[in-house]
Amino acid sequence: MELLLLVAVWLAAAIGAAVIADSKGRSAFAYFILGFFFPLVGLLIAIGVAPIPRQAASTSVSDFVLCSHCNRPMKPGHARCPYCQKSTTPDKPATKACPMCAETILAAAIKCRFCGSDLSTPAEVEKQSAAKPMGYCPGCGKLRHPLVAKCVYCNDTQPVIGSKVAT
Repeated sequence: MELLLLVAVWLAAAIGAAVIADSKGRSAFAYFILGFFFPLVGLLIAIGVAPIPRQAASTSVSDFVLCSHCNRPMKPGHARCPYCQKSTTPDKPATKACPMCAETILAAAIKCRFCGSDLSTPAEVEKQSAAKPMGYCPGCGKLRHPLVAKCVYCNDTQPVIGSKVAT
């Protein structure tokens, strides 16, 4: 009978440590294990430990984003990382219009991704594009500039035919 009473007090101390720790925002399971193996010590620690403020206890991992420079967690919406002090807003790359097809491309591009024209020397390309007339693609019959190596519509690589002055 005394053994049963001792086991009941032992489990009550472990459960009491878990309940007290849970009310203070701490891990109930961890304090139950502590109270199970060291009943009196676990109960005293649970009583003496400071409570966690509710605001900090409600913060989860999903409330943070990683800095793209130092990979440390920070709250979203900051203009600068609190650790490395670098800007968290991505810089938009500079763009320009392709002189051949007028599509928007990156300013550092040396070849247009739309029409395939070579943009390595922009002054020379613009000079040539203004001087040469437009022609027709032999594959599909649509207008194509003579400097464009491949037709965007039919992927034909034959030289253009006919001439129509570019406007």
